[in-house]
Amino acid sequence: MVLLSMRRTQPASMAMARAAARSGPRVGRTLRFEHAAQMGAVQLIPTHNLGGRSFSSSPVTGLLTDDKIVAASPAEVADQALEAASTIDYASVSDLGFGLSDLAIRSLDVIHSTTGLPWWATIIATTVAVRTVFFPITVVSMRNAAKMKLFQPDMEKLKAEIDSNPTQNSETAQEFQKKYKALMKKHGVNPFKSVLTPMSQIPVFLGFFWGLQDISKYFPEYAHEGIGWVSDLSAADPYMVLPILSSALMIASVELGGDAMAGEMKDKLKFGMRFFAAIMVPLTMNFQSGIFVYWVTSNAFTVAQSALLRVNLIKRALNIPVTEVQRLETASITTTTPFEAAVSRAKQGTVVKTHMYKPTKK
Repeated sequence: MVLLSMRRTQPASMAMARAAARSGPRVGRTLRFEHAAQMGAVQLIPTHNLGGRSFSSSPVTGLLTDDKIVAASPAEVADQALEAASTIDYASVSDLGFGLSDLAIRSLDVIHSTTGLPWWATIIATTVAVRTVFFPITVVSMRNAAKMKLFQPDMEKLKAEIDSNPTQNSETAQEFQKKYKALMKKHGVNPFKSVLTPMSQIPVFLGFFWGLQDISKYFPEYAHEGIGWVSDLSAADPYMVLPILSSALMIASVELGGDAMAGEMKDKLKFGMRFFAAIMVPLTMNFQSGIFVYWVTSNAFTVAQSALLRVNLIKRALNIPVTEVQRLETASITTTTPFEAAVSRAKQGTVVKTHMYKPTKK
């Protein structure tokens, strides 16, 4: 038994919070101590001018009337610290609002509580469910993209017709706009539908990205319900398997889904996406493993979806135009390049005499 010379100086909650912070696990939680009032916060007082502390069992002279001698063994101090740590109150799901991250956490909680799946499987199941809900929007975008490819030859002919017109003025531009809108109406094309998929996926992506970073505040067991080498979903993948796999699946989805693009834009977008996927590995390797479980699942869903939608039978079932057999050869489209136009004008002008060698002045 050790007698400590102490003085009551501060609230018990502050002392126990510091003790719990030194000995307990580091967690971003709101600390609430229900039994802290039963314990007195203490501070050791100096017994000489050198600022030392008194650890003697003999009485200390000069103590004020409110000073007390508290007897405590190391075991009792440890028990009191554990009792205080056990009263940590985690944030409640009922405190969530309806922001993007809050909705993501709520959806994960619904799947987890109804299925009883571990958290790694809950993330996968929720991701597949959300992507399935948005599948009709993807079909609408792909249907519009296929119609755009059918619309492209007529569009090229219209551009060639306008470019060949020697008079370029506001009336010509208005005529082009009028014919362009008529072609779009004829083919049932709407440029806005082409961006439906990315516009609908961005809020979902941000919601899960932010939500999975904060979900351990509401469910402490989330950190320990990983799988394989990523047992802690709140920590980074120690072997970088998930970051590499996520980037590889992203590249695969770009290669499979590139047919929906057209012309030069297709090559530029595919190159940009390949580059972006490559640099994502070093930029995101320290992200939580739970985030990568979501990304890998989402990218794998995209790859499978793109592979299925390349099958003509499935396309016809979803009313997506099959464009492979309906492509027109580019040779049949009479377009005039700037060089060809210059050559044509040169043929119509006066002949300029040229020489193989520089003539000598006489």
